[in-house]
Order: sequence, then C-alpha cells, then structure tokens
Amino acid sequence: MTVAGDECVSNPCQNGGQCIDNVNSFTCNCPSGYTGSFCEAWDEVAVCSAKCGAAICRDDFQNGNFTCMCPNDQVYGGNTCSQINHCMSNPCHNGGTCTNRYGGYTCTCKPGNANPDCLKFVYECASNPCKNGGTCQDGQNDYSFYSGFGYTGKNCDDIPNNCTPNPCHPNNTASACQELVNDFICPCKEGYYGKTCSEGNVNCNSFPCFHNATCTPTSDGYNCQCAVGWTGTHCETEIDKCTSLTPCQNGATCVNIVNDYICRYVSVNLFEWNYSI
Repeated sequence: MTVAGDECVSNPCQNGGQCIDNVNSFTCNCPSGYTGSFCEAWDEVAVCSAKCGAAICRDDFQNGNFTCMCPNDQVYGGNTCSQINHCMSNPCHNGGTCTNRYGGYTCTCKPGNANPDCLKFVYECASNPCKNGGTCQDGQNDYSFYSGFGYTGKNCDDIPNNCTPNPCHPNNTASACQELVNDFICPCKEGYYGKTCSEGNVNCNSFPCFHNATCTPTSDGYNCQCAVGWTGTHCETEIDKCTSLTPCQNGATCVNIVNDYICRYVSVNLFEWNYSI
C-alpha cells in the first residue's frame, strides 16, 4: 500500500500563494492580483476590476499593487476623479478673486492692482495726467495733485475764478474785478487803495478835501464843502469865472485867476481893468 506524500513540501505556489495539499495533487490559493496553477501570473483584470470607479486602473506589477489614474489636472479621491482646486492656497492677493481653471487659476484683481497674483501695484501717475506743472500724487486706483500755480481740477487744467464771489469793495471800485492766474485786481476809484480798494478816502481822517474845503462826515463817507472859487467832489477843480459869469463887456478879453478874473481891452492906448467878484 502506497501512502500519498505531501505535495506542498516543495512550496510550489509562487508570489505568496497558499498551497493546499490534495490526493496526488495540490492547489495554490493565490493572493489578489495573481493567477495561474502556481500563482505565477499577474492578473491585471482581477487587480483593477471595480477598484478605481471612474478613474483608469493601472497595475503596479513590480510592487504588487495598482494605481488609479485620472486625466490631467484631476485628482483621485472618493472613488472618483475631480478637478484640482488651484485656488485652495488663496494665491490672489490684495482682495483679488481667484477663478479655478484647467491647469491653473486666474486672478481678477481689484482696481489699483495687477497680475501676477494681484501683487503688482498700478502706478496711476505713469501717464503724467497733471497739467500746467502740477505734481501727481499716486493713490489706490486714483491720483491726486498739488499745484502751486493757481490751477484746479482733476488734472490741474482749470483756472479758478478768483473774482467769484467779488472780493472788491462794491462802492470803491471804478470797474469790475479783473481775473488773473491765482490772483485778481480791483481797479480802485481815485482816493482808494489796497488789494480790495477798502482803504483810503473813507472818512475825513484821510483829509480828502482840497483847497481849504471843509470836510463833513456822513453815514456812507464824507462831504466836501468847497471854498469860494472851487468845485468838484474833493474841491479839486477851480471855477472858471470867465465862463460862468461872462463879466467882460465891449470886446474885452476875460482872464481867469484864482478866485477872481481880469478884463483886458486893447486899443491905441492900452487900458486894463481889474475887477474882483
């Protein structure tokens, strides 16, 4: 009677297969991924079947494993492939908005910043927007100016109206305010002076009346009472007696003098009469 030997003594199963002794035979119980009578063959179908879901399964024969492969710019997780979120690291700075896209991301920057990653500061004064010698001062998505030449406006291109409101004294000016760049001129009436014509003959303390006239203060200034022979607002004009009186007769010539006149008549014999009024 022959006794059957142990067919598994020679360890016929490869790749970690478990040998099961039978009568005059054996069976190899192969680990996952191997097939064949001796577990000698790599079974790609067995390894990858239903392992990667929507991903593509690639067997790793050398390591006895498998890998789930996703298309470019996707990552495997949760038995599926999903696009890589490139915005996860918050790459957009200074309040920029990140938009995920294939192979990367796009930053939409707030005004005043630019890519890459909204780190670039936009220099608003680069185009020299300020005119007429104005100095540009850069800001966030804006600029301001400084002008020492009297100009205004966003770009220093407006001349301010220095005569509005009217700076000149309304009663002491001879004509309207004259506009200049960063200045104005008030044309003063005679006897008045100052930037706005507010100084001068505004009362009797300035001695505005001439030729011994008498100055009398009034509610809005003064009044000059002229001496005999003088007229005008300030008694500055001598009265022409020859014109106002026509005193000379018989073809005599009238000659006006201070506070008087002379009648002159020329004949063979020169006679001269001097009459006082």
